[in-house]
Amino acid sequence: MSADPQLRPYYDADSFNAGYSVIYKPGFGVIDTDANRSISSTLSTTAKGGTVSEFVLKAVHNANSSRLATSQVGIGLKKHAHLGTKNVYSDLEFLEYFEIQNINDLARKLLNSFAKNYMRVLTSQPFEICRLLLQLGAFDHKKSVTSLYVSQTATDDENSDDEEINYFLAPGDETPTRLRARRPSRVERLPTNLNHINPLTHTTVDIISSLFAKEGMKGLWRGVNASFIYTTLSSTIEAWITGVCSPFLQIPDPYFLQITDSPDPMKSLLLSVVAAVLTGLILAPLDLIRTRLIITSTQTRMRSIREMISGLKHYYVPLPLMVPTALLSVVGTVFRKATPFVLFTKCNIDAYSSPVAFSTMNLFASISELVIKLPLETVLRNLQASYLLGSENFHPSLATDSEDLVVNYKPRPFWEIGVRNFFNGWRVGVLNVVGTWGLDILRSTNDQREEKL
Repeated sequence: MSADPQLRPYYDADSFNAGYSVIYKPGFGVIDTDANRSISSTLSTTAKGGTVSEFVLKAVHNANSSRLATSQVGIGLKKHAHLGTKNVYSDLEFLEYFEIQNINDLARKLLNSFAKNYMRVLTSQPFEICRLLLQLGAFDHKKSVTSLYVSQTATDDENSDDEEINYFLAPGDETPTRLRARRPSRVERLPTNLNHINPLTHTTVDIISSLFAKEGMKGLWRGVNASFIYTTLSSTIEAWITGVCSPFLQIPDPYFLQITDSPDPMKSLLLSVVAAVLTGLILAPLDLIRTRLIITSTQTRMRSIREMISGLKHYYVPLPLMVPTALLSVVGTVFRKATPFVLFTKCNIDAYSSPVAFSTMNLFASISELVIKLPLETVLRNLQASYLLGSENFHPSLATDSEDLVVNYKPRPFWEIGVRNFFNGWRVGVLNVVGTWGLDILRSTNDQREEKL
């Protein structure tokens, strides 16, 4: 093809030379640009010296006057005089991690993530406290009505004491002393433990109102720091385990990728379940401390997380808590990871082609998960409370006494809890599920709107 000044240089292969030591020309083969001849024409002379690839290395080495760091030359290799002394570790770009701009961006992202997680925990903590107390406490609503009556009676007595006494009574009138004597005394029915709350009903509003009346705002957010630490460490450890193990299984990280997009969904699901179980067992002591902070009064001694961790006699998961902790992790992970996969493979429903059907089926799956998790969680919380009341499991200064609890808890085997009591706190669970489902719908709607724009 004749050279045309209107065209770019690479349209003419004869006149185009980008500075490579070895180039390929159609019809001629591999050409050594320094000798201006085909490498194939020197095969007879290189038969004694080695293979063609060795000759190419030798030709490029002579042209560049340096030792190449590679053992194989491709077509179009550029001249680099510094390859002989180049450090291969410089390609990893370690210094970029220590640049001020990158450090500032990383710190800002971490702070934003921590702030969002803390606000999320801060918002849900009163409801989590309410559900946990409902799972443990044995509330006597008659005592609540009695205590209300006693307070009203005491108020009436104070008002009657302030009234002026009439010393000139008619023969048929009764004296104030007789009237007070006829009033029924309810003091003996008062609860013996002043730390216990006595809500009027099992509703969430009454539990929160009782906590607020007993301990104020501090009582509604007890254990919030422990919950935040537990949530943060749980996601971090689970992501670390899946990230380390996924390359050995030759699958993408299932923590950041749905198993629907995985080349081996069963491996991804199995790795997710194992990571969740290991994370739950590792953080079981911290979960135990969080439960202690929630069920005990804020006036109790030693409410520092660090001191309670140091007061544990064993830093591994207690044997009675191992099975329910592992089962809770398995149920939550299977429902969360397997639901999108089953919907796509069995029903051909995904979040992109059928967003309404996908969100509706996810809601039903979340409710099914709640029905299975509530009994397991109730058993776990009762076992945790029984373990906390055992003085031999903690340092004497950190031992939990039944008088420190904010609810009336009686240790009992799980088969004596009763079917109805297994589902205590279901209102809070349903509220959490519906709220999460609504937020997901709003988020997907915003994403679709941004895609249209």
